[in-house]
Amino acid sequence: MKIKYPKTYGYFTKFKKILLQRSAYTLLRKGHPFYIMVDIHKDSFAPFKVAWKRMGSEIEAAVLSPTDDKNIGKKPLIPQETISFIPLENEDEAHYLCALLNSTEVTALVQSFSQLGGKSFATPSILDQIKIPKFNAENKIHTKLAELSKKAHDYAEKDDKKALSQIENEIDELVAELYGLSSTELQKIKEQI
Repeated sequence: MKIKYPKTYGYFTKFKKILLQRSAYTLLRKGHPFYIMVDIHKDSFAPFKVAWKRMGSEIEAAVLSPTDDKNIGKKPLIPQETISFIPLENEDEAHYLCALLNSTEVTALVQSFSQLGGKSFATPSILDQIKIPKFNAENKIHTKLAELSKKAHDYAEKDDKKALSQIENEIDELVAELYGLSSTELQKIKEQI
């Protein structure tokens, strides 16, 4: 780093004392360069991630896509430690999963066994409780859910609540179809949450 990126090295050098005192460094990486990043898993660098906060009363998932920065180029977004995420390589698969996680049906399921508002709400272990069909690009419901999720992201960015609500209802109807729920059963689920 000192040779290839001298300005970056110089910047880190300003914090050398602090970086050497990190517990993760002293316990796990002593002897490595003082600027080494520790406890970063390769999944952090996946191009797409379905991410949600671990506290609250409903999952509010979003697809994190690579961002294009004028200074560093195209890079994946890396969430903070209070965010759960699923790393994915395929954008359509990420949006499919995002649509499922944001559906009323999954919200009701997660609320039924999670501590609402606490730190244990919507931890990654919730995925063990949800039967999520593997994404199949040939499955029309899967691809439609991905398409609707992309639209939902656009409407959310534009703060178009009316259009977003309509998309969310379409997602709920498709998720009901995916799981074999009738419109009556979906309505009862909506009344519960």
